[in-house]
Amino acid sequence: MDTSKEYIEMCRKATEIQELWDLVESDKYSVFIDFVWCPRQDQLQDMVFDEDDNLRVWCYEIYKFCDSKLGQHYREYGTMEQLWLAFVMWEKYQKKWDGKEWVV
Repeated sequence: MDTSKEYIEMCRKATEIQELWDLVESDKYSVFIDFVWCPRQDQLQDMVFDEDDNLRVWCYEIYKFCDSKLGQHYREYGTMEQLWLAFVMWEKYQKKWDGKEWVV
């Protein structure tokens, strides 16, 4: 689970994701600034894929994202949570991380 300052900041600024948060005991969150939900990789995956999708679909979709111009800098993401958060923000909200903010 990513608990880096970078991931916390990405999550904090992903206001659309924060609005989806319905606190459960197993959730990870930061209190450095205020309560910031830091979704696990499986929670991020659940945001974009249906129960009927299979692993092959998941792998193909994240591969397409990484192979696209939007995801071409995927190596800049330090963890899979950061990469999946970027994928969710693009797929659902057409926003990408510029290193400081989520921008359209």
